[in-house]
Amino acid sequence: RLTPEQTAKLNGIGFPWDVHNVRWKYWLKLLKEHRQEHKDRWPTQNEKYKSENVGRWCSRQREKKNRLTPEQTEKLDGIGFP
Repeated sequence: RLTPEQTAKLNGIGFPWDVHNVRWKYWLKLLKEHRQEHKDRWPTQNEKYKSENVGRWCSRQREKKNRLTPEQTEKLDGIGFP
């Protein structure tokens, strides 16, 4: 267990406590970058972008639509995710 002082220090440097959320935001950032470069289309199912399979990630988000957090749904809706 961490002491309160250790926790405070980690919070002070922005330590990511929710790794899943950090990873999800990484993928969202990649998707946004892809859209900046390809404004006329969304990634295809197996399309890679910057060596990452952003197309597969998009497919998974569609499959998990009912299990996404409200924040995740809002962020995807905010960029017009189909």
